[in-house]
Amino acid sequence: MKKLLLITIGLFIFATTACDDVRDEFSDLFLDDPDPLITEEDAEAQNFNFTTLRFGIQVSIDEDVDSSVESVLSSIDNAATNFLNCQFAEGEAVGDDEFELEDGETVGPLSDLMVYAVPFTFECEAEDTDTCAGIHFGESGIIVIAEETNGSCEDFGFMEHEIGHRYGMDADHDNIEDFEECIRVENCGFFDFIDRGVGG
Repeated sequence: MKKLLLITIGLFIFATTACDDVRDEFSDLFLDDPDPLITEEDAEAQNFNFTTLRFGIQVSIDEDVDSSVESVLSSIDNAATNFLNCQFAEGEAVGDDEFELEDGETVGPLSDLMVYAVPFTFECEAEDTDTCAGIHFGESGIIVIAEETNGSCEDFGFMEHEIGHRYGMDADHDNIEDFEECIRVENCGFFDFIDRGVGG
């Protein structure tokens, strides 16, 4: 019995230490490489020439995005509506005016928000990952969001997550438990969570 217990413990230790190597090998076989690096400066240089109907969010759409302009704008508005109605008692009206967060910081109306829509998961400089399906740049407040990921998420599936950062979720996700119910990503598959991150 002791021998069986020692073997079981040994296998468990091996499995946990080898996990990263196995994941890396596995993901290299099946996952597409991310698109090139997008920095905050890249995002700021875009022409935000579209606006969403509900909130007036300013949007720039990369020419390689497959979805129609109307679909992109609708997806962004819907994500904002879903997040605000879930996260705050005041609901989507929070997005119409300035809003004071619990820490005293004031967030402007969503019409101040700029979103750069890109075709695919991209390289990024985030706190806990170097590959992103979305990122919120805290200094400029711009969100970059990918239409598609390596897996099966809906188009722009991580938009609620990035709006969560705008409304107080820490860049390092330390307080993610306060937002988890409202930033869930729908219809994602296994590959969406391998070598894919959402930045701060």
